[in-house]
Amino acid sequence: MVVNLYKNIVGATVLSLAAGTAAFSDSPGAVVPASVVTLAVAAACAYSFTLIARSCELTGTDTFRGAWVKTLGAKSAWIISAANTLMAGAGCLQYVVVLTDAGTSLAAAAGAPPLLASRSVVLLSIMGLVLLPLSFLESCKQLQYTSAFGIAGVLYYIAAMVLRFAQGAYAPGGALHRAIAPALRPSFGATGGSFWSPKALVLVSMLNTAYVCHYNAPKFYRELEARSIPRFAVLACLGFGLSGLLYVVGLSASFLTFGGHSAGFIFNNYAASDTLFVIARVMVSFVMLCTYPLLFVAFRDGASELLPKEGQGQGPQLSRSRLTFALVGVLAACALAIKDVSVIVSVPGALIGSAIVYVFPNLVFLRATRGARGRGLERALCRGLVALGALFASLGTGSSLGLFGA
Repeated sequence: MVVNLYKNIVGATVLSLAAGTAAFSDSPGAVVPASVVTLAVAAACAYSFTLIARSCELTGTDTFRGAWVKTLGAKSAWIISAANTLMAGAGCLQYVVVLTDAGTSLAAAAGAPPLLASRSVVLLSIMGLVLLPLSFLESCKQLQYTSAFGIAGVLYYIAAMVLRFAQGAYAPGGALHRAIAPALRPSFGATGGSFWSPKALVLVSMLNTAYVCHYNAPKFYRELEARSIPRFAVLACLGFGLSGLLYVVGLSASFLTFGGHSAGFIFNNYAASDTLFVIARVMVSFVMLCTYPLLFVAFRDGASELLPKEGQGQGPQLSRSRLTFALVGVLAACALAIKDVSVIVSVPGALIGSAIVYVFPNLVFLRATRGARGRGLERALCRGLVALGALFASLGTGSSLGLFGA
């Protein structure tokens, strides 16, 4: 069960965390506060993940939406559905941009003509020839066995990052230093910066996206053998703790290799001719192609649920096929406009991830325990986390959009 939770958490967001660190500092020492924050957010996410199961237990429901309805009312339950749908959509968009960046590098490495290796051509080719057909898959059962390969892929490319850092391959004088553009080469100490800058919230926002899997908390609780809240808390601590440690290793190795020039998709820093990362790009592309349909189904089903239904004065509901075409079109348009995947990771993480992680679980728990004795300290903690979530949502969004200085 710990492995299943670990697989549910860990994903491609680790490839943006170095850029989140570079947002506030280009000093090698920045990995220390970045690592502390990574583990602190893991702890907060583990707590709120457990809180959802506790709320379901207190309200006698088996879904978080059910617990919301019991505590905060049915009229506002659309909020949580909308948040989950938007996060799924942001995840799909992240996949599209990462696949495009990986495909562009692979095309260049294969010696494709500049036109065919251009970002727009690669993007439209991937969308039209690969992702659109995958979006119409009727069943995703055949993809369930790719998750183990996905974890192997994550472990591989993090090991590759550690190896290249240890070799100093991209450092001045290293074997691959001149194989990449000057704007992507390592840069340390050029601009300085501080963890106390508002830009540090870019990393926090990314971490909210990296850890969010809270919509599955009731499912994990239901499937836990000999289930109890203490056992579920141990599961959450192990799952989020192991994920946090993996993120720290990936963040540290990549940031200490490239520093202030760390790209939003860190593979862009590694040379197109670097064999280790040619393999890594192929692996991450394969995993994303296999998991994209699962994420798109959640996006489409959530959007369908939120759209007005026939009989509500809005005319016939949009058909499944038309909705699929429309959503794929929206993803393609957004991917053409947004080239930096770190923005796709950080903005939804700030605006929506903060709500899912810090605000929603604590609000439901506060209402579920209203009037209960002996919970004063924990309820105060929950109120503090709600306030913290609101702060992260507002300042984190501003920082991610570059509205604040360094």
